[in-house]
Amino acid sequence: MFNIIKSNKLEYLFQGFARVIENCDKDPFVLEWICVQSRGMKQWISLEIAKKFGICANISYFFPKDIIEKIFISLNCMDDLKISLNKDILLWKIMGLLPELIKLPEFQGIKNYIKDDNTGIRLFQVSEKIAQIFDNYQVYRPKMILKWQENNENYGIKESSDLWQPILWKKIVDHNVYNHIALGTKYFFENIKKKQLIKSLSKKLPQRISFFGISFLPPVFLKVLEQTSNYIEINFFLFSPCNQFWGYITSEKQREKISLKKAEINISQEDFYLEQGNPLLASMGMSGKNFHLLVENIDCYEPFSDLWQDPIFESKTMLSYIQSDILNLVHRKKNKDKVPVKIPDNDRSIFIHCCYSPMREVQVLKDQLLNLFQENPDLKPDDIIVMVPDINCYNSYIETVFSIEEKIPFTINDRTKKSDSETFVTFLQILRASKTRLNLNEVINILSRKSVGLKFNILDHNLKFIHKISQKAGICWGIDSNHRKFHGFPEFHENTWEFGLQRLMLGYAMPEKHDSLFWGILPLESYEGNEIQILGRFALFYNTLCECLKNLAGSRTRHKTFDHWVEVFKEILFSMIDNNKDNKEDYKYILDTLEDIKTKADNAMYFNEISFETALAFLEQRIEITESYSTFFTGGVIFCNLVPMRSVPFKVVALMGMDDLSFPRKNISESFDLIKKYPKTGDRIIKYEEKYLFLEALLCARQNFLITYTGMNIKDNSIIPCSSVINELIETINDSFIFSEKYNVVINHPLQPYNDKYFMEKSRPQFFSFSKHYKKIAQIIRKKNYKKHIKKDFILNPLNNLSKEEYFITIDDLISFFRMPVEYMMKNRLGIIFPKYHDYSNDREPIEIHGLENYFLGQSLLEKMLKKKSENIKDFYIYFKALGMLPHGKKGEIEFKETAENVKFLYNKAVSHISGDIKKIPLNIKINNTYITGNIGNISKHSRHKVIFAKPSFKIILKAWINHVFLNAVTNDRKYSTFLTLRSLRDKANKGAETIYFKPIKHECKSILSDIIDLFWRGMNRPLIFFPETSWSFANNLVKIDDYSLDKNNIYKAAKVSSKKWYDSYNQTGESLNKYVALCFKNKDFLNDILYFNKSEFVDNSIKISKPVIENIEQV
Repeated sequence: MFNIIKSNKLEYLFQGFARVIENCDKDPFVLEWICVQSRGMKQWISLEIAKKFGICANISYFFPKDIIEKIFISLNCMDDLKISLNKDILLWKIMGLLPELIKLPEFQGIKNYIKDDNTGIRLFQVSEKIAQIFDNYQVYRPKMILKWQENNENYGIKESSDLWQPILWKKIVDHNVYNHIALGTKYFFENIKKKQLIKSLSKKLPQRISFFGISFLPPVFLKVLEQTSNYIEINFFLFSPCNQFWGYITSEKQREKISLKKAEINISQEDFYLEQGNPLLASMGMSGKNFHLLVENIDCYEPFSDLWQDPIFESKTMLSYIQSDILNLVHRKKNKDKVPVKIPDNDRSIFIHCCYSPMREVQVLKDQLLNLFQENPDLKPDDIIVMVPDINCYNSYIETVFSIEEKIPFTINDRTKKSDSETFVTFLQILRASKTRLNLNEVINILSRKSVGLKFNILDHNLKFIHKISQKAGICWGIDSNHRKFHGFPEFHENTWEFGLQRLMLGYAMPEKHDSLFWGILPLESYEGNEIQILGRFALFYNTLCECLKNLAGSRTRHKTFDHWVEVFKEILFSMIDNNKDNKEDYKYILDTLEDIKTKADNAMYFNEISFETALAFLEQRIEITESYSTFFTGGVIFCNLVPMRSVPFKVVALMGMDDLSFPRKNISESFDLIKKYPKTGDRIIKYEEKYLFLEALLCARQNFLITYTGMNIKDNSIIPCSSVINELIETINDSFIFSEKYNVVINHPLQPYNDKYFMEKSRPQFFSFSKHYKKIAQIIRKKNYKKHIKKDFILNPLNNLSKEEYFITIDDLISFFRMPVEYMMKNRLGIIFPKYHDYSNDREPIEIHGLENYFLGQSLLEKMLKKKSENIKDFYIYFKALGMLPHGKKGEIEFKETAENVKFLYNKAVSHISGDIKKIPLNIKINNTYITGNIGNISKHSRHKVIFAKPSFKIILKAWINHVFLNAVTNDRKYSTFLTLRSLRDKANKGAETIYFKPIKHECKSILSDIIDLFWRGMNRPLIFFPETSWSFANNLVKIDDYSLDKNNIYKAAKVSSKKWYDSYNQTGESLNKYVALCFKNKDFLNDILYFNKSEFVDNSIKISKPVIENIEQV
C-alpha cells in the first residue's frame, strides 16, 4: 500500500507519522525504517519522537539511494557481496581505462585535453567529471546505459562526438563485478513478478517504510517504491505548500514565454487558459510542483485529510498572510479578488537588510536577534535557524561577532573538514610545501600551527625570536643551491636555509669567532640560555620538515602506486603533526581517509602508478567536500548551509548572503552531459531546486523571516543586486500589503556599526544596536563640540613631578629624548606605544642595494675599515657576501664596489683627523640634582671622532652635540673637540665627504647642559614643543634673516621657509606626520596657525637648543 500524507507544516506531518506508529504492532523489537534527505531532518524527527513517546529507539534512518539498494538486495537484484559502482569507484575505473581508450578515434576530444599531462592532474580532473555524470546516468537514465551495456552497435547516441561514452561505460561494467543502480532496476522489474522472490522481499524488509520530508526523488525510484508498496506499506509524508491542486500553475515569466511562442497566432493570454495562482508558488515552486505531479501519478491512498493548518488563524502578520496566500493559491493584488491588506507599523515578521559586507550582515543579524529576544521573552536561541548558501564564507564572521559582547549561544554546522580543522589545513600545507620555494614566511607559518608547535615543543611567543634570528641569518628561500636550481633560478648558496642554519649553528659552536669567516661561513652571534634550546628545537623542526619534503621530492620524480603514497603521507603526518586530545579525531580521520581512498582504488582494481600531484588531489578532494559532523539541536542558534534543515519549523528563520552571485547557486554543466543535452520529466534542475529551497525556508518560519545580503559596494558605494528570489518576494509584498509612509521592508544599513542612526531613538524600529562599545564611539562622534574637542591639546595640564628616585638619567636618555621629545615622553611617561610594523613578508633575497640597506652596508663597511685600518675591498666583499646582504652574482659585486667607493671618501676624510688610539671612557656628572652617566666612545687624545655613512641631518648633529657638551662638562682639566664626518650634501653624485667640527667648550658647557636637562624634565611633565628638523631649520633661517631678531615679521618669514620640514604636501613627509606628534597636538599646524604659533614655546625652545650648536659648529 502506498500512502501519501500531506501537510503544509512539518509538525502536522509528524502528527500523521505519530498516528501511524501508534496504531502499529506494539512489539518494541520491530525495527522502524525512516528515509530522510538530511542529517538535520533525522535529528529533528528523533527529538519529536522522544517528546511524543518519551523515548526514541530501534529506528533506522536511511537516505533514498540506500533504501533503494536495500530493496534491490532483498529481491536478489543486487549481490550484497559485490561493491556498488559509486562515484569514487567510477573515478578510479575511468582513470585506469582512459589512457588506453584515448587511442581510439572516438576519444579524440579527451585525448586533446589530457595530452602533455605529465602529472596526471588533467586525467584526474576529467575522470572526476565523467564519474559524476555517469553516476547520474545510473539514476536518471538507467535505460540508456543498459542499452549501452547490451553491446548495441548504434547505442542510441545522436551525436558522434558522444560515442566515447557508451564505449567507456561498457569497459567499466565488463565482467559484471559491480552492483549499479541501473542494472538493479532492470532486475527489480523482472524479479518483482516472480512469486518465489516476493517472500524474500517480505522477510528482508520491514512491514513498512516511511519517507519523511522528501522533496525530490528520481522517477525510477518512485516506480520502484510503487511496485514495492504492493507487498509492504510505503508511507510518504510529503510537505506541500498548497492544499489545492497546483500542478499546472504558471509564473509570469512562463506566461510571457508562451505568449512569444504563440505570437504568430492571434490569441490572447486569457485564451490559453493558463492559471497563475500565487505568484511566489508559481515562480519558486517549479521543483516541488514537478515532483508532486510524479507522486500523484502513483496509485495511492491519502489516509489523513486533517493535517492542513492555515497560518492566518494563528496570527495576522505579513508572514502569515504570505504563507496563507500560498496555501490557498491566492494572488493578492489591487483589482483582484483578494485585495492588499493594511499592515501595522509594529509588524516585524519580515525584514530584508541590505548591508555593505558579510561582516556587517552578521552584525546586523545579531542586533535583530537580540531585539527579538527582548520583545519575546519566550524565544530561545534554539528556536532560531540561520541558513547561508555557503557557510564556509561566513565562519570567521559568525565566530567573531557572536562570541563577543552580548554573547548568543550558537553552533555552526555543515563546515567542510578543511575549514573546520586546523589539522587538515596544516597537513595539506606541509604536503603542498614540496612544490614551493620554501620561503621563510611559509616555514614560520607551518611552525605557527598549533599541532606542529606542540610536536616540537615550540610555543607561540617563541616564533618572534625564531623569525628574528632567521632574518638575521639571511634566510630567504630555498633549501640549498640545488633546490634553487630545481626551481629555475641561479645556483647560489647565499640566503638559502642551508646557508642560514650553518651560520646559526656555527655561531653556537664558535661564539668567539662570530666576526670572522670559518670555511667560508660567517658565524652568527651566539645566543644563551633558553634561546639556545629554542634554536635547537627549531633546527629539529626544520630538519624534520626538510627530510619529509626531500622524501616527497624524491618520490615525485617517479610515479608510484597509491599504496606507496599512503605510506609516505602517513610518515609525514607522524613526523610533523602532534596527535593530542584536541585533534585526535581529525588525526584519525586523515588516516582513515587515506586507507579509504586506497581501498577504493583496490576495489576499482586500479594498480597503476600515479604522480604525487594526483595523489594529493585525491586527498584534497575528500577533505574539501567532506562535511564535519555536528549536532544541530544543542541549545544555541543554528547556523548551517541552505539545505539540511529544509521544511523543519523554527520560530525565526534567517537567510544570510542572499546576493545575486551567491543565490541561486550556479551549476555549470559539462558539454558532454547527455542529461542536460536531452532533458526529461523528473530531471533535477538546480535553479528550480534552489528557488524551491527558498520557498520552503519562507514557509517553515513561524514568527519571523529575516534576510540579509551584501547590497552595497564597500569601496565605491555602488549597488550590488540582491538575489532574484528576494526581488520576487519584495514585489509580492508590495502587491499584497499597504504600508504607512515610514514603514520599509527593505532596510539599507550604514557602513559602520557605530553610525549615529543606531543609537538615536527616532531611528527605531529600523535602526538600533545593542553594542555598548559602538555606542561609546557614536557618542564621541556625536558630540556637538567635536570640532573644539579635536583642537584641544592631548595633555591640558602638566603631569605630576617625577619622584627624586627617578632623577638618574643616562646620556642615551637625553639623546633619545631630543630625537623627538613628544614621542619619548608618551612612550616613557605615559606608556603609550604604537605597535611597530614589522615587514615579515619580506623573504626575498637582496635584489639591489638602496635606502636603508645601502646605509646598513655602508656603515658596517665603514666600521670594519676603521677597525681593521684597511681599504682592501676584496676581503670585505667576501665578508659581506657571507652575511647574505648582497645581491647574488656580478650585480652584487658591482653594487658593493660602488658603495665601497663612497665609504672610502668618508674613511680617508675621517682618518686625516684621527691621531692616536681610539677609546671609550665612562663619565658621570651631577647637574641641578640630576645625575647623568654614560660611556662616550671614539675618543682620541684631544678630540672625539664620529663617522656616519649618512647625509647631514639635525638629529645626527644634535646627538653628536649632546655627547660633545657632556664630554666637555665632565672633563674640567681637558677640553675636547668633536669631528663628525658625514656624506657630502653638496656632491650630487653622492660621493665625497664633509666634516662638521665642534670646537672645545671652555666655560659655558655646564650651563648649556643645564638648559638641556631643564628642557628634558619639562618635556617629561608636558609635551615639549620642539621638533628637531623643523626647529633647526627655523633657527638657521632666523639667523640668516636678521641674526636671531625676534621681530614678528622675521619670525614668520623663518617659519614659512621651515614649513616643509614640518609638512611637505608634495612628498607627504614631515615631522607633523609622526604618530605621537599627531596624537598629542591633534594635527595642529604650528607654522601656519599664527595664534597657536604665538602662544606656543616653539620659538624659545628652537633657539635655546639650536643657538649654541650654531655658534659652536664649523665645517672643515
